[in-house]
Amino acid sequence: MTEAMLAQRHLKRFTVSLVVAALAFTALTYGSIYLRTRTLLYESLRAQAATYHELIMTTRGWITEHGGVWVEQRPGAAINPYFERLDVTYTAELTDGRSLVLQNPGLVTMQISERLEARRGVSFHLVSLDPINPAHAADAWERESLLAFEEDRRPRWEIAETRIGESLRYISPLVAQSECLTCHTGQEHHVGGVVGAATVEIPVASIEGQLQDTAATLWVLGLLTAGVSSSGLLLITRRLNGRVNEVHRHLAAAALTDDLTGLLNRRGTFERLDEEIGRARRTGDTLSVAMLDLDEFKLINDQYDHSGGDVALRHFGRLIQDESRSYDTAGRVGGEEFLLIAPGLDSGQAVALAERIRARVAAEPAVVAGDRVLLTVSIGVAELRGEESRDSIVLRADHAMYAAKEAGRDRVMLAEG
Repeated sequence: MTEAMLAQRHLKRFTVSLVVAALAFTALTYGSIYLRTRTLLYESLRAQAATYHELIMTTRGWITEHGGVWVEQRPGAAINPYFERLDVTYTAELTDGRSLVLQNPGLVTMQISERLEARRGVSFHLVSLDPINPAHAADAWERESLLAFEEDRRPRWEIAETRIGESLRYISPLVAQSECLTCHTGQEHHVGGVVGAATVEIPVASIEGQLQDTAATLWVLGLLTAGVSSSGLLLITRRLNGRVNEVHRHLAAAALTDDLTGLLNRRGTFERLDEEIGRARRTGDTLSVAMLDLDEFKLINDQYDHSGGDVALRHFGRLIQDESRSYDTAGRVGGEEFLLIAPGLDSGQAVALAERIRARVAAEPAVVAGDRVLLTVSIGVAELRGEESRDSIVLRADHAMYAAKEAGRDRVMLAEG
């Protein structure tokens, strides 16, 4: 697996990790918003219950301080059935003939509760561990709360199923006042002690509807956020992947390119030769190579130093490219050694191509430090034989090149065989 493929795989994993992290963050964020909203709604419901409780208990306290409320007795007017047992005068006649009836705090509280429930769905009632009125008997949770109020008088609340449906139940203790003892003489109550409690019940259906609407809105926003963030991340990583691929292509090309001449380097040249040998064997086409070496190149380095030699090498590389065909491949495989790969040419055609290059080099001097420096090149040509290896054909071309030098330089020699 290539480095580029590994980089792409790592980038894909990184992209998936980013998308998963974005989705998790979105879910966590909107989930937290939902939970916070739910908490606030229930807190607002509890505050509403506390407000109802405070208003009713304030009214009840005022009535208690004034010994009850006298109201005109009309058909259906409520009368406390326990007044007679307590020997309390609860009726009176006015001079105009109208009758009045006494409303005690508990009775007023009950009537307020009935109206609240009819208009707002809110229930309010008094409870006691030892009630005069059996209707004020406490249930299990209220009994537990009443006992707890002996130590801690802070209000308590819960969410529970009641006769009006699932409700928030809020209970707060009732503290005995001196006026209360008139009706509760036989119950051993004392001023400042807990004589009972008041329970407010508010249906949660209203806030459950709000929570459902909120959840639906958050779902939509969450999906939109997840979609936008995921798309953005995918777009960014796609662009990043393109840049990474581009960099890898540049690096791969740089790894196969000779910095001085711009031709393929030794590695790039031999990789291309392997490809051309494989293609020639598959198709049955001919393939020839030429090894080219500048003559007396050391003299140029000695006279003009290495910078002058570099100028000569760049000039030589350009001439090879100019005289080669577009599908030939030239590469620098040594200091002043170059290899030309010529697919589709037999030995005779390759020799003709090499001769054209030799003549161009001899006819076009390099300009080094303002001087026109004559160059010559010795070239060895070899044609691929059967199942011959890359090293073998290159070695034969190299031997032919050295044979050209031994024969006097500035010439083309064909490898034997």
